Amino acid sequence: PECADSYNADSSTDPKFRETCVAQSEECASNLGYQLSASVKYGKVFPVKPTSLPIEQIKVESNADAFALIEDVTFANFFKKCGGVNDVLIDTNDGGSDINTMHSLRKITLINSDTLQKVRLDSPNPASVKVDDCGEFVCTGLYNVIIQDEDGSFLENGNGGTIRGKSPNATIPSDCTANEEWNALVCNGKDYAQLVFESLDLDKFERLFTPVYIINEELEFNNKLNTHKDHHWNHFYTSMRRLSRFNTVVKFGYKYEIKTGASWPSALRYRWNGNISDADEVMIYQSFDTPKKVGVKRNGKIVKALGFDSSSREPIKVEDIPSDEKECGTHRYDRATQAITFVMKGTDCDLKIYLQSAIEVSLRLDLPLNDFWSDTGATTFISRMAAVLGINPARIVVTDIREGSTIVDFFITEDDDPEEDGQDEPDPANQPENGEEDVVTKDGSVKIRTDELQSLKTSLITKAEKGEVAEKFGSPVLDMSVAVV
Repeated sequence: PECADSYNADSSTDPKFRETCVAQSEECASNLGYQLSASVKYGKVFPVKPTSLPIEQIKVESNADAFALIEDVTFANFFKKCGGVNDVLIDTNDGGSDINTMHSLRKITLINSDTLQKVRLDSPNPASVKVDDCGEFVCTGLYNVIIQDEDGSFLENGNGGTIRGKSPNATIPSDCTANEEWNALVCNGKDYAQLVFESLDLDKFERLFTPVYIINEELEFNNKLNTHKDHHWNHFYTSMRRLSRFNTVVKFGYKYEIKTGASWPSALRYRWNGNISDADEVMIYQSFDTPKKVGVKRNGKIVKALGFDSSSREPIKVEDIPSDEKECGTHRYDRATQAITFVMKGTDCDLKIYLQSAIEVSLRLDLPLNDFWSDTGATTFISRMAAVLGINPARIVVTDIREGSTIVDFFITEDDDPEEDGQDEPDPANQPENGEEDVVTKDGSVKIRTDELQSLKTSLITKAEKGEVAEKFGSPVLDMSVAVV
């Protein structure tokens, strides 16, 4: 009805002009070239029920580790229409509240297409801020969209770059500029990706620990994240179940701190979402509010923590390792801060960060610290202590060595067989009542592990009292504290 008003012409009151205007009203509509695809838990069955419409509406959880390539595509005649309406080459799905698939563009041809109309990134819907949708603040998937121009054919700059979502909580990086028409940041480099992490606990649909903050002070980056939207229904009511899965934009080569005001789950999974090369990496710093040991598994296999440098006699820090020597899962756990620093690197990087039950030991030997390092050192200490207890040396993790005479703090971790644990979800039917003390393995079997740790604790105390520990190390034990944590 307002078609005539959309034409800025003096003849808008002319009846003939009005007739022509109405006939051409469809030309005033905005055309869309491509809507970013979404990878979801399951698709829609055809014929589509009315409750599933519109067809592009997302009603299930989004998958991680998805990637889409737009290649050899021509966009023609996308431009500004009557009344200020804009055609759009690429648009987000405004229902993409959770994870939006990372897209790469290559060999794109643009014909008669105004640069103002290339991209439109939707903002989260404020109406979703309610208890049965996104909770206390909007879902943040649309703030963390990434589109990469690999060869510059889309951005027409010869070099390519990254188009990414514009979060209100994050400052604009120095290599990016804000494009208000696109509602996006346009960055010079292609060194951005989506990092996805989620709870592996059995209550991952019920227990929320939002908001989560991704922080890098050097980049002045502080990204506030929400968990997934409530997509489930219980008859006529929403289920009040939201998957604790998050995704954030990160820039390669930087260290990020991940924080929450609540308690972290006992196990978290980290992986990439998008097109990653073997050299791409970030470091993650994450602190826990429990004294339990934090372990790392890469694709289901235990990753050994960094040890001590025999020359400097200091713990080896992740930050001090050259980039070409870092691997996916390289990490150090700092007992004093109860924090772990670990590396996400390369294409096949799928990490499980989890709390381990362990024996925490502080052993004081009647031995000058210099003599300890010249005769024993951290590696030999682990071998000798493992021999005393008759366990695998890989279960012993030294966290601190300091003077007084020589004090060694270390963990003895649970007997965790890497062959038994994968990333598969445990079967709730096989989960025992005392879940903190029991671990459900990949095949659903249950192993009571704290009993073994209590037995090992008793054995260590007994051997120390009998002098077996002193004999093995060639010096008296002045003091020892032992606790299962």
